[in-house]
Amino acid sequence: MLDCIRQHVRDGKAAGLKPQAVNRFLRALSHEHQLLVLTDMVGIWGALGAEPAMLALLRKVAAA
Repeated sequence: MLDCIRQHVRDGKAAGLKPQAVNRFLRALSHEHQLLVLTDMVGIWGALGAEPAMLALLRKVAAA
């Protein structure tokens, strides 16, 4: 499922999503799954408005 989501994001099919929905989705995932979907696609997720969720993830994994 997560790989399908990655493919949709990579292919630009998530461009119409609101940043709030993107952040809510990412924050609902475990840290491991967040890292999985973000790997090698940080710029694309950032363009979708996922900066708050990515920054929160960075703070959590850096503090661990």
